[in-house]
Amino acid sequence: MKRRDLLAAASITTVLTAGCLSGSDNVNGEQSEDNSSADDDESADENSDDIEYERCDARFVHISALPDPAEEEARRAIEDGEYEIDDRLLLSEVVNIFTAVFIDGPTYYSGITEHDGDEMRLLMEEIRPQTQPLTLQNYADKDVTANVRIELDGDVLVDESVEIEASEAVPLGDDDQYRFGSYYAEVKIEELELEDDMSWRVNESSHHSDISFDEQSLFREGQEHSSPLYCEWTDDGEVRPM
Repeated sequence: MKRRDLLAAASITTVLTAGCLSGSDNVNGEQSEDNSSADDDESADENSDDIEYERCDARFVHISALPDPAEEEARRAIEDGEYEIDDRLLLSEVVNIFTAVFIDGPTYYSGITEHDGDEMRLLMEEIRPQTQPLTLQNYADKDVTANVRIELDGDVLVDESVEIEASEAVPLGDDDQYRFGSYYAEVKIEELELEDDMSWRVNESSHHSDISFDEQSLFREGQEHSSPLYCEWTDDGEVRPM
């Protein structure tokens, strides 16, 4: 073979080899980017575990609004009857577990913690929060006797005759009987030929109003409503302004 042909062949071989090396560099570059992306995801997961959550001392707490790790603790305690842990209990750090009322749909819970050596046990007990009692208000100009029956979710709280003087108010039943729920009342006053029934619901934002009467009618004064404070957190663990 002539010298010129040998040089040409050598040049072709060099170009092909360089092309292969260049392709290998691209593959390694793509793998490097993929590994970098995976590392970023792992780092993000680790950072989420390191979030420092602020404490919220509001009374009412929606379980669905809790930070994810605390929500899991509460739901496991509800579903399994208890939740045991030998490490920190986040729920007791982000809320005042002794005074908080936890809300899950229409159901209310209180949190209870028990200690057994290094182990902590969380219990979520279903409750019916207490509310203020009812009163019967007489706006008439005469003393009367009222027959009153009050039910809470179908259970009878009050079924009695109440003597009430003109322009006076009297409590109905015992204070500790009244809880969140659906109320139904029947009132009959023979001296005024008045008889009526009424129903309403009481929860953290809707409260009792007195049952009242005058010479013409029985009525409930406008039911009181409020906007209770709830606990809620940002993704950074800060308590949202309430």
